[in-house]
Amino acid sequence: MITREQIRIAQRCLMAVLISGLPVAAYSQTAADTARLAAASSYLETGGLKIGMSLKDLGPATRALNPLLKLTNTERVTVWPPDRVDSGKAAPPNSPQSIQTLQLQTIQGAKPTVMESVVATLALYPNMPVVTRLNRVITYPDGAGPNYAQVVGAIGAKYGPATESQVTADSVSLKILQITWHFDNNHKLLPPGTPVSYRACDWDQSINACKDRSSLVLNITATGTGILKSLQYDLVGGPLVVAADLATDAYLQSVEDARTRQQTNDSKNRHMPKL
Repeated sequence: MITREQIRIAQRCLMAVLISGLPVAAYSQTAADTARLAAASSYLETGGLKIGMSLKDLGPATRALNPLLKLTNTERVTVWPPDRVDSGKAAPPNSPQSIQTLQLQTIQGAKPTVMESVVATLALYPNMPVVTRLNRVITYPDGAGPNYAQVVGAIGAKYGPATESQVTADSVSLKILQITWHFDNNHKLLPPGTPVSYRACDWDQSINACKDRSSLVLNITATGTGILKSLQYDLVGGPLVVAADLATDAYLQSVEDARTRQQTNDSKNRHMPKL
C-alpha cells in the first residue's frame, strides 16, 4: 500500500524533474524502486530494527529495543552538487537536507553493564528516509553474556542455516568467528554449500556492499567456553542501497545539467571582446 509520504516524495521528485527539464524516468522511477525495495527488505532485522524501515519508525523501534539507547550523533548532508564553475560557491539555502546516519549508544554507568550501540544509515533525497544499513554491537561484562551457540541457533531458526561461516580463533581462552546469511535478489536465502561462483556477489567498492545481495553478517567474540563477550550485527540491503544511490545520483545530475544550461545561456549574453 502506497503511503501519503510516498506520494509526497514522488510529487516532489516529479516537480523537480519537470523544472530541470530532465526526462521523468531518470530518477522518479529509481525513487519508486527504493520505496518498493524498502518494503520488501523488512525481513532483514535485528531486535526489531529493520532494513527498509522509515526514519519515523526507527525512533520507537530503538526505544523498544533498549530504552537506555541515547542518540549520540546525527550526520546531516546537503544533497546538492558542487558548482564546477565556482567551486567555492555554497549550496542554496533551500537545498534538500538529508540525515545520512544516526548513532545511538547506552551510557556506561559506575558498574560494568551490558553496552549496546546502533548505527543506522539512511537513503538520501529524493528517496524516502529509509534504513539501508544497520550496525548493532552488544558488549557484555566478563562472564555475563549468554552462550554464543544459543544466539546463533536462535538466528538460524529465524533465517535458516547460515550461508557461510569462518573461524579465526578457537582456543581454550578465546573464540572469534563470523557467520553470514546471504539473500539473493528475490530475498531467498543462499543455503550452505552454495557454489562459490554463485555465492560471489557483484561487489561495488563505492557503496562497500554487494549490488545483488542482501546480507546479515554476525561477528562473534566469546570465551573458550562459549560465553559471549561481544556480538556485532551488520545488515545491508545491497539492492536497496543501489536503488537509493541511483535516485540521488540522478537528482544531482539533473541539478548539474540545469545549472550548466543556465551558465551557458548566461555566457552567451555577455560582452564580447574585440576580435
